Amino acid sequence: MTLGSRLVSRSIGLAVFLGIVALGAAGCASGPQEDVSSLRGVLRLNFPTWAPVSVRDLPPAASGPWSAAHPKQGELILTGDFFGRGSTSYAALITKKDKLGRRVRLVVMRPAESGRFETFVLFTESPVDTFPTIEISKANEYQVFLAGQSVTVPVEGVVYVHPDGKEKLFFWNEDRFADIELADASSPDTTQP
Repeated sequence: MTLGSRLVSRSIGLAVFLGIVALGAAGCASGPQEDVSSLRGVLRLNFPTWAPVSVRDLPPAASGPWSAAHPKQGELILTGDFFGRGSTSYAALITKKDKLGRRVRLVVMRPAESGRFETFVLFTESPVDTFPTIEISKANEYQVFLAGQSVTVPVEGVVYVHPDGKEKLFFWNEDRFADIELADASSPDTTQP
């Protein structure tokens, strides 16, 4: 290798490094809306026959509260720290219609070190006449009974809200997602502390 080619290699290496730093800085400056926009392509790749549930798909009783809680967000895609690692991951409610009827699926995706996403399919419901919604639970918000013990959920979770008001909490528990049917808030045995 000649001195000229070493200088070119170092210059290219420095340019690549600076480009990565600039992309990282741009990524830090981007808001949740840009993150959700980039996730749509990943969803299309991983689930080519599915589409994100839109606010327009929801009944009026659900679309109003969703839009109020998530302004300028037309699809049921949320960001949160669902793995307790201090990094952003995504929960999406996706749907498709085929000969079996309309289906809805809850997926959680976390960025992997390779730059790709690790995808977890948490729940699929079929057939669906009225779409559910999803919300984020806060870390330490719920106390649940799991494997014979009362446990405080230490991470953010995803709450799957049925149109009839029943709720199911999905949360990361050591090495996999656990799910718990939540008691009705008016019930005396509610799971919230």
